[in-house]
Formats: sequence, C-alpha cells, structure tokens
Amino acid sequence: MKTITRNWIREDAEFFSVYDNGIDSYSKKDLCEFIDYWKEFLLFNGAKKGDKIGIAIEHTDIHYTAIMFASFELGLRYVTLYKATVDKELSGPKVNAFLPLDFLIYWSSLAEHPKFSVSMNYYRNKANVSIGYDYRFWKLNSNKFRSKNVTPVLAEPDDPIILLQTSGTTGVPKQVEHTHKTLYELCSVNWEDLGYKKTDNVLNVSSLNHGGSISIFQLPSLHICKNTYFVSLFAPNGDTSDRLYQNCKKYNITKFTSAHGGIVDSLISRINQNEGLKDLEFIILTFISPKWIEPIKDGKIKQVSSAFGSTETCGPLFISKLNKDNIESFNPRFLGNPIEKYHSIDLKDKFEVTMKNGNKVLMEDVLDVKPEGVYFVRKQRLKKINDIDINPIDIYNILELYTSRYKVEVYIDEIYNELYILTCDMTLNRKVLDDIENIYAGQVKVKELLYVPELQDFIVAVKADSEKIEEYINKVCRGR
Repeated sequence: MKTITRNWIREDAEFFSVYDNGIDSYSKKDLCEFIDYWKEFLLFNGAKKGDKIGIAIEHTDIHYTAIMFASFELGLRYVTLYKATVDKELSGPKVNAFLPLDFLIYWSSLAEHPKFSVSMNYYRNKANVSIGYDYRFWKLNSNKFRSKNVTPVLAEPDDPIILLQTSGTTGVPKQVEHTHKTLYELCSVNWEDLGYKKTDNVLNVSSLNHGGSISIFQLPSLHICKNTYFVSLFAPNGDTSDRLYQNCKKYNITKFTSAHGGIVDSLISRINQNEGLKDLEFIILTFISPKWIEPIKDGKIKQVSSAFGSTETCGPLFISKLNKDNIESFNPRFLGNPIEKYHSIDLKDKFEVTMKNGNKVLMEDVLDVKPEGVYFVRKQRLKKINDIDINPIDIYNILELYTSRYKVEVYIDEIYNELYILTCDMTLNRKVLDDIENIYAGQVKVKELLYVPELQDFIVAVKADSEKIEEYINKVCRGR
C-alpha cells in the first residue's frame, strides 16, 4: 500500500483529546466515523480530487486528524497553512503562499467572531467554501459529526497529498509538494529512526498546519503507538505547564512531541521542580538546548531528539539525540548524521547539501557536512561599532553555553554605537553579558539584554523581521 488511508492507523489505537475541563477518549472506530462524516461533508459541497483544502483550527482535537484523513482518502491536497492556527494569524499578510484554496475549514469562538468575519472576509474571493463552528458546539455535539456510511477512497499513490510551506529555519521558507507514495515511504521509516515503540504513549503539542508535525509526529505515531494524546497549542505559563506535567505523569507519556522549544522549556522547568519523568523523551523540530543537559544527568528525563530540517523534506533529514551516552561530548551545533533514506520531492528555491550516499539535499548554506555528521554554521557577517570588528558568531558562541539558538538575536546598531541582545529566554542574566564583553576585553559594551516574548516565533518561523526589531528597539530603548 502506497496510499495513506485510515488503514495506516493502528487497530487498537486510543485517542485522548485534552480540553480545559477534562479529557475525552476515542477509539479508532470513533475516528473512522468522524473521517466518513467529513468526507460526506466535502463531497456534498462539491469537493473534487485534486482540490486544495486548508484547515485552520484553534484547538487540537481528534476531528483535526479526521479532516486530515478525509482529505487524504478523497485525493485532495492538504495545504499546511503557514502560521495559520488562530484568527490573528489568518489576518496576517504571510498566511499562505498557496491560496486560492478550494476549501477552508476554520473554527474559533463564536463569542469573539459571531460571523467568522476573519476567515470569511479574508478568503471570500479566494475560496469556494468556508465553514466555521463554535468550538463549544463542536465538543458538546460530537455525535453530530459521526457517519455510519462507507465512503470511497479515491486517492492513488501518485496523487499529490500535501502542499506545504517550510518554517524558515534554514532560510527563506520553501515550497514542498508530496505524493502519497513519497510521504508514505518517508513516514514508514520515521518511526524507526526516531525510536517509536508499540508501547509508547505520545502527547503531541504541535499544530498539524506544520508539515513536519504531520510527517514526524502524527502519522508515524498513529501507525505504531497505542495511545495518542492531543492538546491545544498554548502559550506556556505556570498553570498550563503544571497541568501538562500532571497529565504526562498521570498517563505515563513516553514521547512528548512539539515543534516549539518554549513549550519544552516550560515543561522541563516543572519537571525540575517536581518528581522526574524518567521514561520521557522529547522529540522536537528545533535545536537542542544546553539547559536540558542537567535534567538528563539527574535522570529527570530520558532523552531529547531533534529532527532538524524535517519540513524541508517533510521527513527527518538530520536526527541528533541528547542522552546519558553523549552528554559529556554534546555539541549544540551538531545536527546528526544525514538520513540515507531520501526520496525525491518537488522543491522550489533550491540549495544543495551532498549526503554520504551522493544524494543532494536542498538546504541553505547554513550547514557544514563533515564525516562525523552535519553542523550548523552561521554566515560570517562582520559588523563594526566604531573601530571594533564585531563578529556575531563570537557572541553566539557565548550565548550557546546558556541557551539554544533561535532563543536569542544579536542587534548591532552602528548609528547609535550600541549592541543589544534580544531573547525570549527569561533565564538569561547579566553574567552572559559580562562573558560577551570579556571577549572584546571590555572595548564593547552590551547596552541591554531585552526580553522579547514573541522573539522565538518570528525568528524561527519567518526569520528576523528587521523592521519589527527596529521598531521594538526604537520604542523600548530610545523612547521614540
């Protein structure tokens, strides 16, 4: 079978949707009834094989997976919406490079958007059908979305299945399209490379609008693991982190998957304050932070695995793992060995990295391929403050002793002769700045360490927005 259908899902799989007021449990039979409902709905509204469907859902839920499989089985093209999971992102200028969509399925709170004005107005001239449901109605009327009918599977192995825009981790976001066959082959090896087991309980905290989340987290876990937990994307804070920790402990979560390093940071801080979760492994789509070494040393968590570059190929390109075996020699720049199992994809904006087997992997020039693996390198962009050469890489070398990359950004203002460190990591302190100043023998002063909560989002997802940083510097540092 080279077509991804519900047959991919383990027969005895169980699903748990985590809501504010509790957890709802479902079986594969439940999921299949929801899949058939959504197939009937789409066919009734005129869906045709090859149509592009986008899903913008504020709450992670079993229905999210059902709609995804409904589009797979009908031969639709599932379009991952670039940073489109909530209404404020839908209204942004960088929502989706692949519009017009044929179908958009969207929902949020009716109290806030009684007419779903954001989605309807934004897509009115670009989409044939746009629907929305109040989430409370959705949750309380689950039986409304069930079907007992047998619906057709129209997809073939060579049909396009997914059209995604990459996150921008390795440069300008790229466009990738997969067929059922190539995505099936990638997913069927991902679980092995990342160590999924039949006894694993997986908690997925990541949007399925993220291409890597589908191929790295969702599909492989549905194929192998018995229990899959869905929780809503959320901004980490004390309350949500506490509840997340309690759920991980209560339901014996062994794999915690997320594209967002901030959520991992938040949960690890709770683990450090409480009883450890010694069987827990984090699988992330960003870089591994040096701060996670200590909880592994102390036996608080088992391992952190990074699938860097996953969205560039919709499969794990490099896998690095931090555990007790390599904790003394861990290099935060190490991305792992190139995965030899490589499948041809349709990718624009091409760059090349040559793998050991001769295959050429398309990335940006931020990777250094060596015999022992692949390392992240930064472009050598020299700046000057007066007559002092400032190499941001020297500064990053210091910062990486304290925090993961993409949690910080260096801002060098030659006009005002000022150097700033912007970060979304609240644990950074003056000692970091002292270490940076010492490498220049006191000739350079760091003007300020600025805490920017949203920094991680726009650095990782859309790269540094120079106008946004300039506006922030002007507002906070210069008062204008």
